[in-house]
Amino acid sequence: KQWYQRRVRASSQKRSTVSITSTGVTTSYDMECSDGTGQVGKECLACPSGSYSTGGVCEKCAVGSYQPNSGKTQCTSCETGLTTVTTGSDSITDCTVICEVASIANGYRSPASGYTVMTGTSVTTFCSSGYSILDAKNNTQTCTSEQPACFKSCIIEKKSEKSSVTDGTSLIYQSTLDYTCT
Repeated sequence: KQWYQRRVRASSQKRSTVSITSTGVTTSYDMECSDGTGQVGKECLACPSGSYSTGGVCEKCAVGSYQPNSGKTQCTSCETGLTTVTTGSDSITDCTVICEVASIANGYRSPASGYTVMTGTSVTTFCSSGYSILDAKNNTQTCTSEQPACFKSCIIEKKSEKSSVTDGTSLIYQSTLDYTCT
């Protein structure tokens, strides 16, 4: 997306400053651009979609708002209960229900804990050595308000032929069969 999309007539108040330094001569242009535009070199250009301007400087729309048109002076807020994942959104479809990737003890997640993603994004949980996810067939689930936790686990040996536990079976810490896993 181009940051400035079309030329807009600049204000009549223009002045230029010439500076001579050891690295050469530079020229800067001080001008007053109208609302909805921003200065690029010696021109005022319309701010692109996803941004706005009220003082001649283009700013990206804040998280929770969007602007589909160029040259505007404000962004539109998402409906109640919806927000955007990032700044600079240019479509109402960017307004969505979001999910924060929860922190986790004894492991880590990808995307990392603390990231904000769209609800339904896949989040993979990795447990530290000696820990496992309770009742999970795999460690990747969609981001929801409840994300799996890592529990201490141990490997037990088969105690007797009558036991339903086989060698290498993982149990959650303090699970009880015919003895306690510690």
